[in-house]
Amino acid sequence: MKKVIRGSEWGDLSSFIADLSLEIRTPVNTVLGASGRILRDCGDDKVLSEVRQIQDSGRDILAMINHLLELSKIQAGKTDDFEAEYAPAELLRELWEKYSVRAEEKGLILILSDTDSLPDKLSGDDVKIRQIVKNLLEHAVKNTAAGAVELGMFCQSADGAGESLVIEVKGGGAEQVGLDLAVTAMMVEQMGGELIRENEKESFVFTAVIPLGTKKAADRSVLVVDDDEMNRIVFEAQLENTGLRIVTADSGKQCLELAKEQSFDLIFMDHMMPGMDGVETLHEMRQIPGGPNHDTPVVALTANTSDDAREYYEKEGFADYLTKPVTDDLLLQMVGKYLPETAIPGDAAPSGEAVLENAPDSGADNEAEQTEEEADWSVYEQYGISIEHGLSFSRGQMDRYLKLVDMFLKDREKPEKLQQYRSEGNMKDYAILVHALKGNARTLGADELADIAFEHEKKSKADDAAYVNEHWEELMESYQRTNQGFEKLNGQYLPQENDSGDASGADAELLNVSQEDLNRVADLIDDFETDQAVEQMETWLKSPLESGVRGRIQEALAAIQDDYDEDKAMELLRG
Repeated sequence: MKKVIRGSEWGDLSSFIADLSLEIRTPVNTVLGASGRILRDCGDDKVLSEVRQIQDSGRDILAMINHLLELSKIQAGKTDDFEAEYAPAELLRELWEKYSVRAEEKGLILILSDTDSLPDKLSGDDVKIRQIVKNLLEHAVKNTAAGAVELGMFCQSADGAGESLVIEVKGGGAEQVGLDLAVTAMMVEQMGGELIRENEKESFVFTAVIPLGTKKAADRSVLVVDDDEMNRIVFEAQLENTGLRIVTADSGKQCLELAKEQSFDLIFMDHMMPGMDGVETLHEMRQIPGGPNHDTPVVALTANTSDDAREYYEKEGFADYLTKPVTDDLLLQMVGKYLPETAIPGDAAPSGEAVLENAPDSGADNEAEQTEEEADWSVYEQYGISIEHGLSFSRGQMDRYLKLVDMFLKDREKPEKLQQYRSEGNMKDYAILVHALKGNARTLGADELADIAFEHEKKSKADDAAYVNEHWEELMESYQRTNQGFEKLNGQYLPQENDSGDASGADAELLNVSQEDLNRVADLIDDFETDQAVEQMETWLKSPLESGVRGRIQEALAAIQDDYDEDKAMELLRG
């Protein structure tokens, strides 16, 4: 018997279902956590057997909760559609390997049909495709008592209907349509397809038939508007392999100038910018008479993670929003959503691993030592830095990450401006700038500094100058500690330079900076020759130095440039 399963047959799920599901999740997680500790600590086989049953049942309840939530989201129209390029055979093999383990636990065999006929790449919503396959596999493994479960995928052409992707899962035994299939049917329907069930005496087959969209090359241009240079560079790097033409603007004013002259297919707009912010810029752009970007979708770039963020930005006229710092995956999905006819090459996707071989060469003699150091980044935790986190925003590429670190180290304007705005009591501009500092720090994995800057941002937005003044030293100390960590990182991976500007090898002789030399620089500061002292310290830092001396010089330099504390600098130099 063959039947098309209709997701709509399950009726209308209200928000009450979603709320109830969330309420149930908390105690179930508590049960799973407690039973997990018993499994870890208990040695009684009988107790362990019963606790495993508790764990299995708890996971089943969580699975049902997840299906309920997904079902209510679909019916409420709260799911997003993404368009991207993916490898269907790779997706299928990945899920086959995962569910083979579950099948073996039940004494089943999971058979993967031949995937050679599948194209190398397909364009579509791979997130939903993956979920559909997972749901069908889970259902088949759960309802098959013995024997095998078969998984297959292929493309087929139908007369007058174009090409479709067919996902087929076969199982054996009695089965029932449950929440998992309702969710799956709705997903398939959202993609313009249908889910078919065929039942026989001792077997069942589920076939999801999903239409494939056609792709054509297009000359597309994207405008990125952000006042922060590092953010613009990161954004361009994330999109560099897409084939899109990327144009950047550093202010709302420049955005409007560009928007008057040329048409863009998609615009990414930072919300918090000095002068004209992103919301004001969007409103002005929409009012340009005969403007070529009147209907261009604009995506807000924001740190706003509140529940009503989407409602707020849509009300202001944005098509969508992305939370900063933006990951490669979400950015590419957003591009695919609004530029569905633009195929994203496979090499545009993030690698997921640090590509350390792309790090700048620091000498062959140091290769073995460098490899060992790269594997242990825990030393940077004392500076509040997670190298792994930072690399995730640089597509795992160390050379790109180090360039951003170098930009951060050379950016002396932010702390100087922050000090100026704090002294003036200008909390509006202070909030915008400390917001940018937070974003830069988060992008580089300097999470401690990012968290402190976030607190300053919230308080300055509330015009709480008292908090800003009270916690200013905390912010600057974290900024200084972050700089020290990044200086150490640069010293580990980048070639140092001697006074003549030539790169020194790994075995270069250390520059001898004596205590007497440090005292002379301290005397310069005491004699109000601070610029000359700074110049001397910066010259020293270009050369290989003993780590203790380098650290004291860096701290003294930061005390002058970041904290405006010359007494502290002299104290550090004189030891």
